[in-house]
This record gives sequence, C-alpha cells and structure tokens, in this order.
Amino acid sequence: MTAPAKAAPKTPPQAKAKVKVKAIAAEPFMRFTIRTVAARTLAVLSALREASDPDEHRDSLADLVVELTESGMDYYFLRALKLAKAGFLVE
Repeated sequence: MTAPAKAAPKTPPQAKAKVKVKAIAAEPFMRFTIRTVAARTLAVLSALREASDPDEHRDSLADLVVELTESGMDYYFLRALKLAKAGFLVE
C-alpha cells in the first residue's frame, strides 16, 4: 500500500501594493506637441464660452477638430508606421 500524498502547504497571499490615486485636477488637461495648436485651441474655446451666439464659431471649431484629428493621426499612428517601415500601402 502506498501512503496518501500530503497536500502542498498553502502560501499566504502576498500583500497588494497600494496604489496612489492622484487628485483630479480642477481644470481639464490638454497635451499638445505643437504650441500653436494649443494656443489656437484655447482661443477657440474662449471665444465659444464668451460668445452670445456660439453658432458663429462653428466653422473655426470644425477646422480645429480637423486639425487636431490630423495631427493626432500623424503623431500617434502614421509616425509609428513610418518608423516600422510598413510601406506605402499600409500607410
């Protein structure tokens, strides 16, 4: 007859590291790589807030959204493809 196998001793769970939670800023955070885009964004947003009729600024807001989208696409997506030498068709 064989002896019953001993159960492996349980190890105590390791203490989890405490995560520090930063306080939420009172102001929204915007990060831009180009200072002119940041200045233009703040100017358009200020004009929208102060305008009696915000519809007057819809064209400048639309242009700004397009510019932000293109700069983000170039910086975060196309730049990585170019560094990876993915080729023209992938880009």
